[in-house]
Amino acid sequence: MVLGTAATVLMTGPAVVGDLTMRSSQALAAAGITWALVDFDMRDAVLSGTASSPEDIEYATRELANVPGVRSVATDAIVAPLAMPYTFAAVVDDGVVTLSGGVPDAAVRADLALRADADIDQLQVLAGLPDRDTWLAAVAFGLDQLREFDEGEIRLSDLTLSIFGRAKSPRSFDILALGLRGGPPAGVRRGRIEVLPARASPYQWMAAFDGDRLAVSGFSPSAEVTERMRMASIETIPVSTNLVLASGEPERFADNTLLLLRNLVLLERGQASISDAAIRFSGAPATLEIAQAVTDALTPVEADVTLDPPRIDDYWFSAEYAADGRTLVLDGHVPDAMTLRRLGETLDFDVSRLELGRGAPERFASALDYGLDALSHMRQGRFSIRSTVLILKGFARTTTDYQALLALVAAGAPQGVTLALAEISAPVASPFIWSAEKGENGTVALKGYVPNASVRSALLTAIDGPGADAMSFADGEPEGFE
Repeated sequence: MVLGTAATVLMTGPAVVGDLTMRSSQALAAAGITWALVDFDMRDAVLSGTASSPEDIEYATRELANVPGVRSVATDAIVAPLAMPYTFAAVVDDGVVTLSGGVPDAAVRADLALRADADIDQLQVLAGLPDRDTWLAAVAFGLDQLREFDEGEIRLSDLTLSIFGRAKSPRSFDILALGLRGGPPAGVRRGRIEVLPARASPYQWMAAFDGDRLAVSGFSPSAEVTERMRMASIETIPVSTNLVLASGEPERFADNTLLLLRNLVLLERGQASISDAAIRFSGAPATLEIAQAVTDALTPVEADVTLDPPRIDDYWFSAEYAADGRTLVLDGHVPDAMTLRRLGETLDFDVSRLELGRGAPERFASALDYGLDALSHMRQGRFSIRSTVLILKGFARTTTDYQALLALVAAGAPQGVTLALAEISAPVASPFIWSAEKGENGTVALKGYVPNASVRSALLTAIDGPGADAMSFADGEPEGFE
């Protein structure tokens, strides 16, 4: 009696429900019935789920009733259209999630609406569900990834899961990379998996070359593009990259970055940048030929190219009054466009023979001002600068100009510049008149023109007594004047 009571308690306890549930599920699976769910109230079964026909429900009911220990079977299953393949999709666009495709029952449909905070108008209860637990795990995994997209889609076809879209932030991109690294849940096949990094706007990229190495920073659309830059093998010059993955790159970004890098290393130094569709390139070429080659290479991509003048090893500049004494002709090199504009526009000189060039001596601007100041006192003359050496030759306009020129020469050239030669002639006098007159008091008065200060000093010394100096400088003295 005691044994019978114990057995009855054992067979009517929770173990009965667990045992019947397990054996019933096995029996349904063996019969190929994947859509059915079974619940037990003691030994009484309740069959639910979504079948494609009443016959499928009847078949499942019979299989369930044949399981040993099942006392009765109640049917709560529904009939719905059959989906083959069984598809489900979740799309996020501008923060709005839309679900479509099939779900196994209304309860799952309602649960997904809450879980994804989504529009479920296109979500239907359909028959044809593959293994329920695996399918639910696949949907949950996909929706977890979808939270990290600002636009994207997960798509489940039977048990093949595809995920593609764009991460909403760099952190989301890292989360997605980590989540997808291990692949989908067990039993779920991997379909198309494509995750773009977060969009950057404006999309910026920069490269700088210092003559020894290239440094690249900004954004890159993928690790593959970054590696192409780093391994560019450009004339054995090392490339360091500090790039953040981001989508939104302009058209032909990868090709254009390589083009810019390959032209940067042709320069002595330079910089290149991309900001959305705008491409800028600047730097210092060693020669005019390199400058032209770089300009030609970047013309097809419509880059804004700004190149410094080429380097000039033998740096020189000259300015000379033409025979008419009015036209100043400039030749040689100047270091920048600002100097060229000053000479041509502000001072109204003929600059057609001047060329821009780097390599000017440190005090070139001071030497240029010094030479132009000297020429302003000449009616005919020339000055030249070669490296740090300055030469002056010419005829003063007037006696006053001659005195000013002598004062300039006496003061010397600017610091860092050597005045190697200064041949300054006084203005021409015609006729060339000179006189000496001794007064009643014995004073000798010297008047008229002398060619230079040396002659003047010699004449004053020759008086050998008191004298008055009224001489001025002029060129055109007769032969043997002194």
